[in-house]
Amino acid sequence: MVTHAVTSSNDVAHYTCSVTTDVYVRGTTDVTCTNADDWPTATILCAPTTCWYRHSVHGPVYRGTIARTPRGYDCQPWALNTPQTKNTKYDQSSMYPSDNDDKVAASNFCRIFDDGADYVWCYENRNMGPFNLRYYEDCGVNRCQEVPGQRSP
Repeated sequence: MVTHAVTSSNDVAHYTCSVTTDVYVRGTTDVTCTNADDWPTATILCAPTTCWYRHSVHGPVYRGTIARTPRGYDCQPWALNTPQTKNTKYDQSSMYPSDNDDKVAASNFCRIFDDGADYVWCYENRNMGPFNLRYYEDCGVNRCQEVPGQRSP
């Protein structure tokens, strides 16, 4: 949500997370008009805690605290490679924009990544079995009901 009234030089627009279940993650919340109707782009990132959506810059974001799969398995912490060895791309902190690029902060919460999968998921915190299989599961978090202009800066 943006709050500003006029568009002249040095006016300030203040951006906030527009949905009460969203949490501020990072980015600029105030932008100043440099010339009449010439506004820089705000970089605010708000992440939902009850659903996920696709951000125009950061890709899919979700910052909820679900840490158990629908089948009842606890999720493995993203910072650990045990009991399951994660795909190496999930070792990169940049994969966690909803957690301010911090996989430790992502804890063992279900997350969604900009990797082609359109669902929130986690690795199950259980042994990989005799065939070294990776067990992961969709956490059942729905996509947000998007309202144009409310979820992206």
